[in-house]
Amino acid sequence: AERHARQCRVAMEAANLAWDGSPPERWLARHRHLVDDVRAALDFSLRAADQAPTAVALTVASVPLWYQLSLFNECYEHTGRALRLPAAARTTAQDLRLHAATAWSLMQIKGFVRETEDAWTTVLGLSRDSGDAEYQLRALWGLWATRVNAGGLRASLALAQEFSVLARGTSETDRCVGDRMAGHSLHLLGDQAGAHVHLERMLANYVSPATGSQAMRYIFDQRALARCFLARIRWLQGFPDEARRIAWEVTADERARGDALSLCQVLVQAACPIGLM
Repeated sequence: AERHARQCRVAMEAANLAWDGSPPERWLARHRHLVDDVRAALDFSLRAADQAPTAVALTVASVPLWYQLSLFNECYEHTGRALRLPAAARTTAQDLRLHAATAWSLMQIKGFVRETEDAWTTVLGLSRDSGDAEYQLRALWGLWATRVNAGGLRASLALAQEFSVLARGTSETDRCVGDRMAGHSLHLLGDQAGAHVHLERMLANYVSPATGSQAMRYIFDQRALARCFLARIRWLQGFPDEARRIAWEVTADERARGDALSLCQVLVQAACPIGLM
């Protein structure tokens, strides 16, 4: 069982290297068969006192597989068990990744409850302490989404602006995500003209991620969400035909892509509201 757990860890760490450079569909086709081995290896290593470092490393390495298979409950359960192991079994980097996986799993299985906000707050603190800009951005995005869903719109706009400032030092993709967040908040605050500027700029410059690791950062298809809110804005600005066209096209595109999480968001944020209006 120890040898099997070590072998699973090696296999999943190799899969993670491929995750950084492979389209998600191709990556999943190649690695999805590992999920039952991972389950067996974790069942053993999480219960064996002397296997804690292997259990932590395997849990961290398995997050992309759970994400790609939409196994959010499973991810939440295992990351929680890994975080309850002795602190000496985890590095700071592993702690950060475990808390981040917990937070995005909670977004899907429990929604924007206090536990989700606390998890993202922990990620933000750890990422700031370690100087990890990528996870700071993830945490700011998670807290922004929490504020939006709680109706804290001005606080959400401030977080979107903080995200955008930090994104100036990372990548064009992150800067575009910052524009989408700001546009979303401004739309809900009633500034349709300002929101329109941010979303149009995002759509003009955004390049959809080609690899699974990049697609995982913000969970949903960011271009699709920008188009959703552009449709809502155009409706409110008096262009119902354009709003319907955008909403129907983005829904058709997400059906064709087969991304269930993003399709749910498109239906909730654009297709159903525009259809009802």
